[in-house]
Amino acid sequence: MNSVMEKGVLTMESGFPSAVKKPAHERASIAEAKGLSLSFGGQRVLDNISFTIKSGQAVLLRGDNGSGKTSFLNLLSGFLHPDKGRISFQLNGVNARISSKSPERLARLGIGRLWRTSACSPR
Repeated sequence: MNSVMEKGVLTMESGFPSAVKKPAHERASIAEAKGLSLSFGGQRVLDNISFTIKSGQAVLLRGDNGSGKTSFLNLLSGFLHPDKGRISFQLNGVNARISSKSPERLARLGIGRLWRTSACSPR
């Protein structure tokens, strides 16, 4: 398994044989964002974020508290919409632009997210 660390993001090439036979630059993109920006009340949270995820890649998103990780995931899952930019996913051979779709509509396309919850179980 190969990995590359660049600007706080670790990209790992998976062990899926069909996905890693081709070099990364020749693989199909499954997710892509161009120029994402997001502000809350004049405070810039994300500024011109772009990325591409290729078939067979796993990506880790990490950063300091307040660096915009949750806001970024909220954009990807439809809970927030970018001020600028676009997001698209390649789903079952169909290119779906998702920048303005609701979480419910994205769930029907197969895109969703889970929240980590803490709970004490009664015992």
